[in-house]
Amino acid sequence: MPSVVSGLVDRLIEDLALITLPENYDPPAACIAAVCKIGTQWQAVRLGDCRLLAEDGKGSHRIIDFPNDDFDHWVTAEAVRLRAGGLSNLKDIAQALQPALFANRRRRNRPGGYGVIEADSACLAFAEYMPLTDPAAVLLASDGFFRLVDHYAEATESELLRRAVAGSGVIALYDTLRAIEQSDPDCRKFPRLKPGDDASAIALTAV
Repeated sequence: MPSVVSGLVDRLIEDLALITLPENYDPPAACIAAVCKIGTQWQAVRLGDCRLLAEDGKGSHRIIDFPNDDFDHWVTAEAVRLRAGGLSNLKDIAQALQPALFANRRRRNRPGGYGVIEADSACLAFAEYMPLTDPAAVLLASDGFFRLVDHYAEATESELLRRAVAGSGVIALYDTLRAIEQSDPDCRKFPRLKPGDDASAIALTAV
């Protein structure tokens, strides 16, 4: 799996080299979570703030914690403080926090910072790998989808995985997520910087 990720980053670097970049260009970045069977061994990888839950013959596995989570918690607390101080509009709150958000972006793929996938070989040092033994269930999710656990307390990690691979699965969970967010458009019940985030997920089960 490390060679797969390294090859992907190499191709990103090659593609970026073909482009004439404008001055002060902020290169794009993303997050990735994946599972792959290489030979007889299942392997998982996470680079960025995606979340990965799995069940296999040896029990439960998780790649959940992310170095930038503390900053995200600070942003949430700061948004609450600004709102209490009189800023009620979410755009105004985001504007007030913009310098801190931009400063935090400069920590990506740097020592003491956090990792995301981009056209920079430095990101490879932040990739997290995990072997799996004949996985029975796997959930790969963006942090926005994982809000069902860590923001809205709609499910525990194990419940999220169980519900993702059963019945209507990810679709039902997505609908639940969006219903919660739509019921709190001003982000007061569940303090956050924006009403809704990207919510992507893939659930895999053994056949």
